[in-house]
Amino acid sequence: MKWFGKNWHAPICDQCPQGPVPVGETCNWCEEKIEAQDNGVVYSHGPVAHRNCFLRQINGSVAHVLKMCSCYVPGASEDDPPELTKRESANLVVDILREKGEIK
Repeated sequence: MKWFGKNWHAPICDQCPQGPVPVGETCNWCEEKIEAQDNGVVYSHGPVAHRNCFLRQINGSVAHVLKMCSCYVPGASEDDPPELTKRESANLVVDILREKGEIK
């Protein structure tokens, strides 16, 4: 695994090599193109993801980080807000985790 873009001071940035930004490749989460200013990861088997999309895949949906999904509320069907794109939801997950002090 490699990371790209600006160092976001996470363990991955210390433990894995930095690679070039894979401009034009498609994020495996949101399916949007990687742009020159983006941060993210290149998985060992090839796909790429924006930083926040990578973190969304690890931490779960908006409902999960707010403890409103079926993991916490029996019978709940909450997920990411349907009016948001996958990338917007990933950004919201990261914002929530920042507010909770779980990430920088």
